[in-house]
Amino acid sequence: RRAAQRAILERFGRSVSAKHFEVVLDEIARGPLVKRLKLSSDGASCSRDEFTLLTLVLQGKVSERDLDECRAAFAQLDLSGDGRLSVEDLELLRQQKLLRAQPRLRRRMLSRARRRVRAAAAVTIRAGRHARSRIDGGGEPGESDE
Repeated sequence: RRAAQRAILERFGRSVSAKHFEVVLDEIARGPLVKRLKLSSDGASCSRDEFTLLTLVLQGKVSERDLDECRAAFAQLDLSGDGRLSVEDLELLRQQKLLRAQPRLRRRMLSRARRRVRAAAAVTIRAGRHARSRIDGGGEPGESDE
């Protein structure tokens, strides 16, 4: 593993000539692996983070699948889609959770309302039975018709 790391770092060199730098830049900004991994955003330059990821993949410390999984996790968090995680993404996440919670809240409120309606209907039915029994039975027990 150390040998692979040394080989990669020597390949890109610590001190490079202008000619060697041109070759290195071409590889790290436009090379086939860079294109496949989608590491260079513009094809003309390479950021520190892009270079770091490329060298980690070349050293076998990070796999292409690892990058894909990390990018998928990032995409779930980057709700604004701007390629950066920010307070805006946090606010969008809160709104998303609120929207998901609203149907549950509506169901809960509807369920409570139905229970209240059933309870009110039961009271009305009991009151109606009580009124009919008073009419049929001549009033409350102990009352006279006089």
